[in-house]
Amino acid sequence: MNKKFLLAMLLLGCTLPLFAQMRITEYMYSSNNTSGTGPGEFVELTNVGNTAINLTGWSFDDSDRAPGSFPISSFGVVQPSESVIITDATASVFRAFWSLPNSVKVLGGNNQNLARSDELNIFNGSNTLVDRLTYNDQGIPGSIRTQFRSGWATPGNLGTNMIASWVLSSVGDAQNSSMATTGDIGNPGRYIGSPPSPNAPTIRVANTTTSFISLPTDSPGEVSGVIGDPTDPASTFGVDFILTDPDTDVNSLAVIANSSNGNVTLNLTGTGATRNLKITPIAVGYVAITVSATDGVNTTNYTISYAASAASATQNTSRTRFHTGSSDASTAISVDGNYMVVADDESQLLRLYDRAGSGLPVTGFDVTSFLGLTDTNNSGVPREVDMEASIRQNNRIFWIGSESNNDDGESRPNRNRVFATDMTPNGVNTTLTYVGRYDHLREDIINWDINNVHGKGANHYGLQASAAATVNSKDPTGYNIEGAELAPDGTTAYIGLRAPQVLPANRQKALIIPVTNLTNLVNSQPLGSATFGMPIELDLGGRGIREIRKNTANEYVIIAGPAGDATGIAPFNFRLYTWTGNAADKPVERTANLTTLNANGSFESILEVPNALNNASQLQVLVDNGDATYYNDGTSAKDLSQSTFKKFRSDLVTLGAPVNTPPVLVNGINNQTSTVNQPFSYTVSASTFTDTETPNALTLTVTGLPTGLAFTNGIISGTPSATGISTVTVTATDPGGLFASTAFMFTVTSAPTNTPPTVISTIDNQTGMVNEPFSYTLLASTFTDAETPNTLTLTVMGLPTGLSFANGIVSGTPSVSGTSTVTVTAIDPGSLAVSTQFTFTVNPLSLLVLIAPTYDCQTGELTFNTDEGDGSPIEYMIMGVSPAPDWTANSTIVIPLALRTDPNVSPLTLMARQSGVVVSFLFDLQESCKFRTLKPTYNCDSGLLIFNTSGGTDLPIEYQIPGVVSFNLNRTAVVPLWIRTDLTGVPLQLKARQSGKEDTYEFTIQEECPAVPGELNLIAPAYTCSTGALAFNTRGGNSTPIEYMISGVTGWSSNPNFIVPASARRSAVLLTLSVRQSGIITSVDFDFRDFCSPAPLLEVVAPTYNCLNGTLAINVQGGEW
Repeated sequence: MNKKFLLAMLLLGCTLPLFAQMRITEYMYSSNNTSGTGPGEFVELTNVGNTAINLTGWSFDDSDRAPGSFPISSFGVVQPSESVIITDATASVFRAFWSLPNSVKVLGGNNQNLARSDELNIFNGSNTLVDRLTYNDQGIPGSIRTQFRSGWATPGNLGTNMIASWVLSSVGDAQNSSMATTGDIGNPGRYIGSPPSPNAPTIRVANTTTSFISLPTDSPGEVSGVIGDPTDPASTFGVDFILTDPDTDVNSLAVIANSSNGNVTLNLTGTGATRNLKITPIAVGYVAITVSATDGVNTTNYTISYAASAASATQNTSRTRFHTGSSDASTAISVDGNYMVVADDESQLLRLYDRAGSGLPVTGFDVTSFLGLTDTNNSGVPREVDMEASIRQNNRIFWIGSESNNDDGESRPNRNRVFATDMTPNGVNTTLTYVGRYDHLREDIINWDINNVHGKGANHYGLQASAAATVNSKDPTGYNIEGAELAPDGTTAYIGLRAPQVLPANRQKALIIPVTNLTNLVNSQPLGSATFGMPIELDLGGRGIREIRKNTANEYVIIAGPAGDATGIAPFNFRLYTWTGNAADKPVERTANLTTLNANGSFESILEVPNALNNASQLQVLVDNGDATYYNDGTSAKDLSQSTFKKFRSDLVTLGAPVNTPPVLVNGINNQTSTVNQPFSYTVSASTFTDTETPNALTLTVTGLPTGLAFTNGIISGTPSATGISTVTVTATDPGGLFASTAFMFTVTSAPTNTPPTVISTIDNQTGMVNEPFSYTLLASTFTDAETPNTLTLTVMGLPTGLSFANGIVSGTPSVSGTSTVTVTAIDPGSLAVSTQFTFTVNPLSLLVLIAPTYDCQTGELTFNTDEGDGSPIEYMIMGVSPAPDWTANSTIVIPLALRTDPNVSPLTLMARQSGVVVSFLFDLQESCKFRTLKPTYNCDSGLLIFNTSGGTDLPIEYQIPGVVSFNLNRTAVVPLWIRTDLTGVPLQLKARQSGKEDTYEFTIQEECPAVPGELNLIAPAYTCSTGALAFNTRGGNSTPIEYMISGVTGWSSNPNFIVPASARRSAVLLTLSVRQSGIITSVDFDFRDFCSPAPLLEVVAPTYNCLNGTLAINVQGGEW
């Protein structure tokens, strides 16, 4: 610095000259918005001086040059180096075009309508022209056309109105120009002037500035802070600056800090080459902060756009911290006690934050390039994975997308990602390494429900419908994963759903889907690789799962919240629950009140669950503040263009004791009725009430009972002494003093006039036997009573000796025979009675009866048969036959051969002895063994007849049916059709012959096989042997038509007459004749040869038998040769 200038400074008391100068620094007359027809033109003004300018009263005009045409007073005070914008678009739209922060002042609605050839005029509050720029690329040689590209000038050409010295913007030029979303190119909101004169000072941010703040080395930059935050980086650490000046001693530089409003307090300290600026926010909003270094001639500024947000209302109780750089914290993993990795549901950047202090992350890990994201926005940028859940297994972290549609129900396939990273925990130097991913969990889960893999029924949870297009994922019917944690087995993953709540019929419970192999899926497995355990339904008070975490002791904490927006009123609020991880155990709500934190967002993360969890345990929870409006500008945090202005909060929350809920009425009590002066008792059921916390420790009280009744040990009892109607209230109180009540009506009626009982039904006479047990139950329906039908007392008089009456039963063993008249009396509580009688006969002991024995004529074996008797042992004897005269207990005796072959033997006397009493039976051997023909065994359908005989010897028997078969040894015969259908009912004579003795049995087929009414039967047809003419004959049936058929010969016909072909007549095959009526078919086999055979029947006659050598010759007669 020269000496003259130093002297001037001393004379001025070391003050620096301050000057203000507002200049037009950039303009564009036409925007590419809507193909050049939409708004977007702008004029940029910049304070290129070193002191603030108040633009109150200032105005802008175009070529009319009329002050006041478009007021720009609303810009207020413009700081040195601050740029402001005039545009025909709205301020918010213009900021969106150029991604400008709210700290850049934009005045929209310009009505001057810039043209290709026009003029820009700036007037101050005195209507004095401050700056003018005339442009016309068609009329001014060498000048620019600012259609879709802005123009700017270097500092030396500002304020000269020399458009030919202006240049068009290009991406990356000296103004750091960029492309807007409209396609326009420019750099509105920030003018980068030429470096000061060669000897101007420099002011830069030092690398000693805390990493919790991120400012570029050279101006400008952005910082945000929170009022009252004890760890706010800008107010506690501040910003460090380094000053240099090539020809001036840095100790001589004047360094000051100014703010554009009173929203902050600035504290600039330091000497020489270093300065520290602490920024303490005191009001919400934006402020432009300028740090200026001046050597007396040249001034250099560093401008900070600062945003201040409100203090936490619970800062002192919940140790709130505000973590900047992201506002949408959705899930997080604790690295250690000092650091955490946080996922943002709006990007794929995993950030490493300090847990104890506010500020920016210390580093980040962007995994976008690994995830194969195919869904992009209109600008080609991949849409978010929407990471909402995470699981740490040792040092491997599994990150899970929400698997959901967007809020409008549109498909967002990028969200169907599950991927893993391996963490190397090392405090601030912690790193993450990508491992692999799985893209099909959403489809696997939906198919698990569709295909009934859970065994509860296909589509039991309706997940396919919940995940369908048009369904909002944040509706109770939608589909959205938001929490995940390992099951107690350390391998299965519990996937917690924010939505849907289940079951579809009422949406009352939260759903956990156990994925048993999630840890093995992240190596690009194919669709369908996920395997599942049984689903778990949790009662979280109508809420879904927003986070689930556990400690090493498998003590779980769940953040439960609504599927949609929270209102702070249950069930649309956030609550903490503890759980065992066991599907059979119910979660327990805790008293921690998250609503009172006024967190301005959704509670979505628990960093870790302390071991030995208790009521006083503290949890660090993270909040998704993406929808918070921090700066009173109407802009949600997630929509802020400057990431440093975004922030989310963390809080320490004390778990609290289990929430005590009142008992619940389960089953109401029916109204009760009793009679005055009569005993009453009623037990209040234990199932009347229940209680979530203490179901077995409820205390019951009863009030309002009628006089004479009391409640003790769960029973209402006593004798009411007065009539009337009372309202009785039963109250259940839990150990915490909460209660529930129910009421019922108790009616005490007058005692009715007592009438005697009546007999409803008589008692049947009874019979017993001496020395045999007897029991008979008197029926309750024998008597009734109008007043007390169920309280009658029964007495019995006149019972035989040995019998008694007790508990409604007559029982005992009668000991004396005889007849008694028994009287049964019913007595009511009023001592009125009625009686009925019956006769009881006791018979003497029964005598043994000897009946016909069982006798085998061939072997002579005889078995005694008896009846009755008294049950004691029996002895047997046959008079004159061994072992007579001795008795034997063996009931089977063999008759000697000599007796049974003696044709003149007399009948035998059989004797039996029991209890000293002897009975006898006369048995005729000859008559018993006489040969007889018995009733045959006969088949009505086929005509098959089997002869049955009795008696005789073991010699052959011959059989005959006259007119059907002659005597032969065949025991069976088939009765021809015409005989068995003969309506005359002539009996068949069945003959059997043995050793010349013949016996006949008369057998009538019509009696054995009577016709069934209404049933159609085929009887013998009329048949002509010479011609084969056959006419069907039937009987029975109904009035509907009959059809006829000969199987293999004719089809169905209504004509009953047929001709049997000669070929069939020569055949040995039987004809099957069939008739059909009303759909019912009846068939018989017809052997026409029986009608037509001239040969006699073949018969087997008596054989020739040689008694000496045992040879036997069979003799036959008749038949064909």
